Amino acid sequence: MKKLFATLAVLISAASPVHANPAYKALNRSPLSQMVERTGTRIVYDTQLCQDRGMLGYYRPSTDVMGICVSNHDGDWKELGDTLRHESIHVAQACNDGKPILGWNQIAKYSNNRILSIVQQYPAEHQHIEYEAFTAAYVMNNNQIAKIVAQQCSHLL
Repeated sequence: MKKLFATLAVLISAASPVHANPAYKALNRSPLSQMVERTGTRIVYDTQLCQDRGMLGYYRPSTDVMGICVSNHDGDWKELGDTLRHESIHVAQACNDGKPILGWNQIAKYSNNRILSIVQQYPAEHQHIEYEAFTAAYVMNNNQIAKIVAQQCSHLL
């Protein structure tokens, strides 16, 4: 029994610094995060997948899990917000049968060459959804993205 309590104490103390990070609290309180969670999507932070320093976030439709790699943002709150918006668009796309919401030409009106160069690094079959997610994250705010999630996922709310 003592061994069990000692193990629990170690796990709790190891987890405490993570939860002390103000980014977690801000993300959890964000109306965008709350909207995403209302769809049934679970949001997790700094998972094993985040061990890749280049990974900023992900959305896995098969498990309906969004991961945000907070520690990989190195305190860059703007980039962290972009990642939340980007992954939230993927949730909206999943509610649209995994398809983009807008056409290429509609997205191109709001995009830029930097985004296009990033998207071109993805496999061709992923470029459209990534183009939409990167562009939306760049030009829209959290409330606008939350509205898109609510519209696309209304059947889940």
